[in-house]
Amino acid sequence: MPVETTLVPVLVRIVSVLGLLLACIGTVTIGLAIVQHRSRRRAAALRPGLRSALVERLSADEPAWDGWVERLSGRERAILLDLAEGLLRNVRGVEGAKLRRLVGELGVDERWLRTRIESGEPAAQHRALVWSRLLDHRLSPPYLLEHASRPRPIRLAAARTLYGTNEPAALDAALRLLVREGTEPLSLSGIDTLYRITNDRPEHLLDAARSDANGWSPTLLVQVLRVVRRCVSVVSPSSVVWIGELLDHESADVRTAAILALGEYAWHPDVRELFEFERLVDDPSASIRRATYLALDSCDGTRERELLADATRSEEDDRARLIAVRLLHRRNGDPFADRVEALVPATTRTLAWVVAESEVQSNDVRQAGTP
Repeated sequence: MPVETTLVPVLVRIVSVLGLLLACIGTVTIGLAIVQHRSRRRAAALRPGLRSALVERLSADEPAWDGWVERLSGRERAILLDLAEGLLRNVRGVEGAKLRRLVGELGVDERWLRTRIESGEPAAQHRALVWSRLLDHRLSPPYLLEHASRPRPIRLAAARTLYGTNEPAALDAALRLLVREGTEPLSLSGIDTLYRITNDRPEHLLDAARSDANGWSPTLLVQVLRVVRRCVSVVSPSSVVWIGELLDHESADVRTAAILALGEYAWHPDVRELFEFERLVDDPSASIRRATYLALDSCDGTRERELLADATRSEEDDRARLIAVRLLHRRNGDPFADRVEALVPATTRTLAWVVAESEVQSNDVRQAGTP
């Protein structure tokens, strides 16, 4: 008997089994979808009544949460907890304290938080960390360092939780969680937390950077340097000298960020000495030259302005040239009056643009002040 003839019945059985399996999967999927849809409809029907009852009890001097919660079904308790979470994000004071007692009656207490944080399940851990912030329940820094340091989203959520306590030990632990290992870039939420910590207590980030920056990835270094640049009002010039070592970093992005950060403090002699401006204005990277022009302007010295003017005359990058000419024109209406013949055509056109731009802005200001 040919092999093909023998295989036909087998293939038919396999196809039949696969078809039956797919039919079962489809049936189960449709069934689950129907159940979930009905569940959402029932929850939507219960929600308005629970919201009204919650607001009414919040206005009472004594809400008597315990008796009310005992009479609720599991579904109603879940909806009520969701409503309380939404309110706690915006409510403070007496009403906030009442809501926290309600959440406790619904079962969200310290044991609930710790069980989920220690579970190792990211979704449960994140939920518990959010609730710890909403309930103002302070988990110790060593505890979170031990149980909430991985994966990265949980580490960042734990840092956010610790920042909320505004205690030195907690802020230090939050920073350690944010820059732990120094190999992964921060999310937007992580950058925001890092900025808040640095703006409140800059010494935490600056101390860590002085000792650990050499081990951080280029992306993380750029993020840290941008935060330091934005916190210029609370950071002293003497505390950013360590950034000078990054002016020779192998990454052009890091060098650019370092120049921009140090440039905010370039008015200080100790910081100004860190720059080799003659070398930087000739750097092949246009982004580095742009950052250097901004730093030269911050120095506000005759030598630096002359160097900026000399570099601008032959600048090939359009954005860098525009930045430089704007800076020069702002300080000296006609920065090239005595050396127009030395300008390349591109710089002449840029200067004309900046002059016209300045006149338009001046006219707008005058018109705005006219009654």
